[in-house]
Amino acid sequence: MARISMPSAMSSFVAITRLVGIRDNAVASVSFPFDDKQYQQRYCNEMGINHVIFERDLGLLFRRDALQLTLQAEAGNPKIELIKEVLPEIANLDFVTQLYDEVLSALPHKQATLKYIARKMVVSERTLQRRLQNSDDGLRGVVSRIRMHLARRYLQDKGMNLVAVSLLLGYSEQSAFQLAFKRYHGMSPGKWRKDNTEC
Repeated sequence: MARISMPSAMSSFVAITRLVGIRDNAVASVSFPFDDKQYQQRYCNEMGINHVIFERDLGLLFRRDALQLTLQAEAGNPKIELIKEVLPEIANLDFVTQLYDEVLSALPHKQATLKYIARKMVVSERTLQRRLQNSDDGLRGVVSRIRMHLARRYLQDKGMNLVAVSLLLGYSEQSAFQLAFKRYHGMSPGKWRKDNTEC
């Protein structure tokens, strides 16, 4: 098996950042732990970087503004766009994606609680609460919005009755789902389905 040197791996990493949408001049400088001008120049040419620093560690220094750009991989991703629509106030994409997935899997088992979701995300309940402080009503509000979004999707499937929808969303009773849906949307699930599905 061929070995890949650290400078080669680093130049490959720079190429990948450009591939996923980080701009060409995102890397401000590169540091080398050895003072070999010819060697340094070779890798700098590969990476398109002019500024070299002689330091103890091999490394890359990125421009701050470049790291705040949206990756192209997000664009057009239906799941990412959906999560941003349902939970727009949470900026950390990795966090909100994991949160969405954990709530989604917990709902049918009636386990979408602060204690359970925090444990699944491997954070303390206090940390999860803090990270949701910008969300209306914290985790309860997040769960409610995810539930209602899923409810609308499920209701568009005419083959799924209200009992099945209620169970998938973690409601013990169909009446509890109907009450929550009407409170959120201002109409019953049956009326919403009638108004939003083709005959």
